[in-house]
Amino acid sequence: MPSPIVMVSSYPPRLCGIGTFCEEAREFVQKRHPNRPVLVISHTDGNGDGVFPIIDVSDRRWWRPVADKIHNLKPYAVHIEHEYGLYEYYDERGHGDGNEGFLDLLDAINDVPTIVEPHTIHGRLTDFEADFVFKMCQRADVVLFKCHYQKWRLDWNFTGKGWPTPRNVMVVPHGSRPDKRYSLAEVVQLRKDLGLDKAADLSEHLVGLIGWIQSNK
Repeated sequence: MPSPIVMVSSYPPRLCGIGTFCEEAREFVQKRHPNRPVLVISHTDGNGDGVFPIIDVSDRRWWRPVADKIHNLKPYAVHIEHEYGLYEYYDERGHGDGNEGFLDLLDAINDVPTIVEPHTIHGRLTDFEADFVFKMCQRADVVLFKCHYQKWRLDWNFTGKGWPTPRNVMVVPHGSRPDKRYSLAEVVQLRKDLGLDKAADLSEHLVGLIGWIQSNK
């Protein structure tokens, strides 16, 4: 049996956009690698075949059993979905750890190929965000951004601070298709094909966004 790909993320049945993203990404990765198991380490409310619900951020050392499980699974690679709220530990005073445990996890699994996909990369980073992203990029092998502007804005942010820009950032477009470059004339026909020409509150050059969203959003 080939070594598995392990994903770390929130996961259904939790009503969480990142959990749903992970579920679908897992399907795509499994389709690409049909002979390699794709497993998930999730928060304690995750569920399903090949899902290990062991992330308990009420414990300051939540990352230790996660690192142990990763090493036990002997993965081909680890793909981690990141959003600050998913990995924040709060102490008895209600003070957060600034995702220190997440960085500890990356240190603990530095012998395994790691991909981190952050879902919160702002164009103008706060000092905390800039420091965290810098440390995260130091520890991960590959960091995936969703838009090209996030990458050049990261360079803008870091250059302004006199910091070196990480060279392990790749862009995997998320959402819109940059290869579908329709002319305005084609947009007119698209609006008709989709029935959006009958929507009086849409501007004539707007086709619309097509997709779905959960009831909790």
